[in-house]
Amino acid sequence: MTNFKNILNSINQYVRLTKDEADFFTSHLILRRFKKRQFLVQADEPCRNDYFIVSGLVKEYFTDISGKDFIFRFVQENDWSADYGSYMTGNNATLNIQALEEVEAFCINYTDTEHIMQTYAIFEKCFRIYFQKAYTALQSRLFDSLSKSVEQRYEEFMQNHFDLSQRIPQHQIAAYLGVSPEFLSKIRQCSLNPSSRNGQISSKSLK
Repeated sequence: MTNFKNILNSINQYVRLTKDEADFFTSHLILRRFKKRQFLVQADEPCRNDYFIVSGLVKEYFTDISGKDFIFRFVQENDWSADYGSYMTGNNATLNIQALEEVEAFCINYTDTEHIMQTYAIFEKCFRIYFQKAYTALQSRLFDSLSKSVEQRYEEFMQNHFDLSQRIPQHQIAAYLGVSPEFLSKIRQCSLNPSSRNGQISSKSLK
């Protein structure tokens, strides 16, 4: 029997569902499995599903014209992942979403999402609150990227996501911070040996 406990708990953060509402919602979910390195969403193709990560870890990233990857965020268990601009409009995605581990995820397409919202208004409220939260997180990520040093952002990442950092290769963390793996290695050395910070790391090393 499929266990919907965690996905229903994620919704109950925002609204309280009746049994009928919960059963209606879960009846539209499909459980899918992805191998490590498999894509859930690929850029330049429509994002047809919103994914709730049951187990495993994915990265959301885009690739610039020079072929360099920039990781927008990592998504682990009990969180949602999609290219929402593509998901809601049907246009091609700009993000890639790729499994960093073997992944199990519930997925739901946008047609079913609209049907659920039209049937039970409480889901419209739920999704609105979720998207407000996601937009706030996006603003914070952008603000941090523009206003904080790489060293500050690395320290905050390790403080806030230490357990997650144990699951992610260092070159992926570097792509999240927007620096080279070599530059991240220098930052890590400085964090382990604070006295070495007397010689500031040159921003030229970022590239």
